[in-house]
Amino acid sequence: MKQGSLTIKTTAELAGLKPGTIRAWERRYQAVVAKRTQTGRRAYSIDDVEKLKLLSVLSQNGHFIGQIAKLTVVQLGSLKDTLPGAAAHFNELPEEAHRARALIGLGQKSSRLDNKNQLTYLSRILPQLREALKALDISKANQILNQSKIVLGSRSFVLDVLVPTFKTVGDLVASGAFDIVHEHALSSHARNHLGQLLQELNPWDTSPLSAVFATPEGDLHEFGSLMAATLFSGHGLNAKYLGPNLPTDNLAQAVVRSEANILVIGSSPLPEAVQKLSFSRFIHELDRKIPKQIEFWFGGPLANLDESLRGRKVRRFESLHQFDECIFQLISGGTRESSPPNT
Repeated sequence: MKQGSLTIKTTAELAGLKPGTIRAWERRYQAVVAKRTQTGRRAYSIDDVEKLKLLSVLSQNGHFIGQIAKLTVVQLGSLKDTLPGAAAHFNELPEEAHRARALIGLGQKSSRLDNKNQLTYLSRILPQLREALKALDISKANQILNQSKIVLGSRSFVLDVLVPTFKTVGDLVASGAFDIVHEHALSSHARNHLGQLLQELNPWDTSPLSAVFATPEGDLHEFGSLMAATLFSGHGLNAKYLGPNLPTDNLAQAVVRSEANILVIGSSPLPEAVQKLSFSRFIHELDRKIPKQIEFWFGGPLANLDESLRGRKVRRFESLHQFDECIFQLISGGTRESSPPNT
């Protein structure tokens, strides 16, 4: 059979997918890229069929299509080998990643992972990441971050890798064992991986919940909001991450224009010299400018300030784990049977 000679109908039948699904995966994620015939019709190859079949199996077993769409057929085959009942044969990743994938089944959407096996993986990978950062081995640190993102999926990558690593590095900087260079190295690459996840997980235009994420003017501490936005997207919801340091007027206008249901504000204690407004005044300014039906969610050290916002629903979160559990309860109506490893 000639390469690139299969119609989309035939390709869909062979791959076990609907033509509309193939078009969507091609348009949104470039999972495959069809050639065009002289009459403008899509034409696919046998290799495309093989890749689409693997993507179909993996997506049905809990993998986000946005996270796996651009992997090669060999890489997808390795992922498929780790599914229940399959033999685990890996050819491309270091032994550490192979062990972890065989143990926990990578990238599962479900929270019902075997906590013991996940802890085993984390107990190996987190010290390796810390040592790579200590040595400023940026290539190795980035490789570990990338592998753990694929192995664990977006939720555990945030809660069980980034959250404890940021805390550890912050403590080491405070003690003098690390300096600001180590912290910046982690921040730079973590930001890249979180941005990639947000891009892959969004947009969810049909989601019933949409949230805008930002920090107040003068507050450049963006990682709490960025990680919260990634968690929100990982639940299949529409996260609009606007970044740090936003004035009230601009933020209020963005919230209204975006038609969001929720505004999520991250907070950090700031020196008076860099504060444009106190956190309290910032919140009351937003309350005055944003319609009351939009919920305000606060996270970070200032989240529990005793602020009364009459006529508006407010939620407060002391941790990202608490934030994640709240989202789970909102969309499922229940609580998880098991807690994440680091709670």
